[in-house]
Amino acid sequence: MSVQDPFRILLVEDNEDHAELIMDILVDAPAPVDVRRCTDGEMALACLARAREGREGALPDLVLLDLDMPKMDGFQTLAAIKTDPRMRRIPVVILTTSRARQDVARALDGHANSYVCKTADFSALEELLAEVRRYWTRANLRPGPILDDAVGA
Repeated sequence: MSVQDPFRILLVEDNEDHAELIMDILVDAPAPVDVRRCTDGEMALACLARAREGREGALPDLVLLDLDMPKMDGFQTLAAIKTDPRMRRIPVVILTTSRARQDVARALDGHANSYVCKTADFSALEELLAEVRRYWTRANLRPGPILDDAVGA
């Protein structure tokens, strides 16, 4: 990723209002951020597969993943991402309304990189997402993509 390339985020969120708000906050940044949205886990995995195969852009630099979604929930989606050798290095942040300890434990046991709770307070959500964006775009080091020949694909 060069300095000019946008930081790519895949937002997996079925709630239209939440998604619109999150996307507005994420793209309102001094550094370029490209946010793509999928409305469920199946759609997200299909999007990731197309990117992995070079048919549709590049793999995201970060996945923001809701837990409670139709078709395929966030836990199933997380498991699929983290068991694929070509995608498991993509950081996955659970972004959900659930504060249930068993959900936090299950997500972290499934190798989520972080667990963040959405809030109904707009200014608090804006500050929270700005912190998430700053951390993953500025502070976190990324190893780069896993090449297919490196994993025997």
